[in-house]
Amino acid sequence: MKVLQFALSLGVRPSVDLGGRTLLMQAARAGNRPATVYLLDHAAELCLDPHAVDVAAGESALFYGVRSGSCAVVDVLLDHARLALTPNGAGRDPVDRALSEAGPAASDVLRALLDRFPECVGRRRGDAGLTVLHRFVERGQLSMLRRYAPDNYKPGASFISSLHKSPLTVRLSLAPDHCAAPATES
Repeated sequence: MKVLQFALSLGVRPSVDLGGRTLLMQAARAGNRPATVYLLDHAAELCLDPHAVDVAAGESALFYGVRSGSCAVVDVLLDHARLALTPNGAGRDPVDRALSEAGPAASDVLRALLDRFPECVGRRRGDAGLTVLHRFVERGQLSMLRRYAPDNYKPGASFISSLHKSPLTVRLSLAPDHCAAPATES
């Protein structure tokens, strides 16, 4: 951090690398909260656009922060830069990126995003059209399911029995085109 401040005090201006990644994206990718805060606080004088996207994938600093697994960096980017869940070049947003990451840090980042953007919980994602709730069931993440779909979780029920009885499971397993119309008598 001191090296960054020293270089900038000498007049060195941040540039963009060949992939179109800004210094802010690099700090977010490294999970470096102090550098991210400093760059956001001085973005105007450093001519840094917090909303810039890279050339390769069309991803903002928020994608890089999510990929780093640092909740602190994601929070700073959302608070200071007021970044939104803008899709990348492939049409995926930072929630999709968080869903594709593994480990406890990824769950924390996903939780931070969903707490700020609760409308993302039920939105269908990807080619399969699954929601975030589907992913929680697939992964057996009952604590996340309890948090974001409390009406679909029954305390004291076993995981297997909750899969068979839960209204969420019924919605997960029956696509609209598989629902048969009730038979009518003539």
